[in-house]
Amino acid sequence: MSRCFFLGILYNSAVCLLALAGLLLIGTSTYMWLEFPQYGTALDLYSFSSVGIVVGGVAVLLALLMLVVMCCQHRCMMYTVALLSTLIVCFQLGATLWIFTQENDARIAAIDLETYTEEPRYVDNVQAAFGCCGVKGAGDWADTPWGEKAENANKLPSSCCVTSPSESCAADKAFVIGCGAPLLRYMEICYDIVLITSFLVLLLQLVSIILSCCVARALRERAYENIDNE
Repeated sequence: MSRCFFLGILYNSAVCLLALAGLLLIGTSTYMWLEFPQYGTALDLYSFSSVGIVVGGVAVLLALLMLVVMCCQHRCMMYTVALLSTLIVCFQLGATLWIFTQENDARIAAIDLETYTEEPRYVDNVQAAFGCCGVKGAGDWADTPWGEKAENANKLPSSCCVTSPSESCAADKAFVIGCGAPLLRYMEICYDIVLITSFLVLLLQLVSIILSCCVARALRERAYENIDNE
């Protein structure tokens, strides 16, 4: 009896942590999925964050199922859920490994200055949000279609300016750093958060599966002991 109680506490703790890790993965992935559109192709990790949402959602549903089965304390159901969880872990492992293979994509972060004349919104959002100008620096704008226009000579887009003027910005009032490095850091942080949380979810699921089998075995031994006592 005491052994079942002890294993049950460990099992419930692991499953609750699994649910929390799944919710954390859903939350961070959803934030990234909603945050990226305002930056256009400069931060394009939709598929990456979508996989994180799916993995986190499956983990939460699985944790709820495990808690329900534990409340029933039916050993056959616990073995069944453990088998189902193992199959799901295989799927999630594949998804997590896919995220891991996307590391090179997470290291590609750049804004397209060439399209600024047609669609300035995305570049302006990046420069204003990250406090930067151009890719490597403000000098990048001189060789762009926008910078080659006569009316823009010796000027920079307003989003380059610290004070954000209404139309254009003088070079001496612009952000010093380019957007390449801040974008790269931001994408690497997003990538690391999703990857680490995904591996944490997998680890907690494996622990929950092992504990599920242990609890089922303890319930079976208790049932045999009750039969012997009778």
